[in-house]
Amino acid sequence: MKLKTRIYGFDDAAEKLESLPDKIERKIGIKAIRAGAWLIINAARQNLQRLGAVKTGNLRKSIGLKTKKAKTHLIGVTIGARIDGEHSGQHAHLVEFGTSPHVIRSRKLMSDGSTVYGHIVTHPGSRPKPFLRPAIDTNEDAVLLKVGSVVKSEIEQLT
Repeated sequence: MKLKTRIYGFDDAAEKLESLPDKIERKIGIKAIRAGAWLIINAARQNLQRLGAVKTGNLRKSIGLKTKKAKTHLIGVTIGARIDGEHSGQHAHLVEFGTSPHVIRSRKLMSDGSTVYGHIVTHPGSRPKPFLRPAIDTNEDAVLLKVGSVVKSEIEQLT
């Protein structure tokens, strides 16, 4: 799931930011965007807890961000579940969007000696438990304020 958001309305801060050397501009931009992204991450983690979608805690712990820096002045972050490492959230999309009923066919049969288990299972599906999209939607204004305040405070520290 990819969501793109653009921030408008910070014209004064953007002008001051662009007047700074490129390296400092990028550093401030990255710091501001990451600060805003953490508001969404924390809200998504709370949503998982509130929805009762936490069994092992791996999905909740796997939600994080990755900073993307382009060769131009564009900076972005990707927020989502990491699929490698100690806490894997590779099932995040199944929780967010749910699953339809489906048949699971086992490759390996198990037996206790009298009964054979695992040949075919009809999974009833699961209801969606959206945690990330609502975190984005409900925190949009807070993220904009956070990004703006970080940019402003960083510029004030420099001047």
